[in-house]
Amino acid sequence: NGKPVGMSDNGKPVGMSDNGNHLVILDGGKGYTFDFTTEVLAEIADVEFPVGANQVAFIDGYFLTYDPGTLFVRWSELLDGTAWPVLNRASAYASPDEVTAVIANGRELWALGPLSAQVFYSTGEADQQFVPVQSVALDVGTDAPQSIAVARDSVIFVGAGKDGHGRVFRSSGY
Repeated sequence: NGKPVGMSDNGKPVGMSDNGNHLVILDGGKGYTFDFTTEVLAEIADVEFPVGANQVAFIDGYFLTYDPGTLFVRWSELLDGTAWPVLNRASAYASPDEVTAVIANGRELWALGPLSAQVFYSTGEADQQFVPVQSVALDVGTDAPQSIAVARDSVIFVGAGKDGHGRVFRSSGY
């Protein structure tokens, strides 16, 4: 059927991101890594891995995704998509909304929920690698998580919020 051996077939969208050596694949059920050198596909076995996500990004040596059903974005160990420490997380707390989509725009991670969005940046600090940009809390999110894309340093998505949904948004800065 064309799917790699060992991957689930749950009918959900698949997200992928790589760091040049490893590819992380999320299928909305499980997570996998593919090693380009050994050509080995393996399921992510870390019990702290945020099962259920289907979007992943790579910024400053870390793979990032969301923890389904929560306000949290999560990130892997440095250069290791197989290890997901429970404390490697940050909350999209400015406008409490379940995070349902993530995308990298340069060195920033945009985390969107159905009604709002928050932007995170890489601090370079070991204790809290990613934190929200304090002055940025958007009152528009998306109820179409697979519509998110980046083009020419802008995040583009089908938006939703308190004023309705179904409009296309393109960021200009924040």
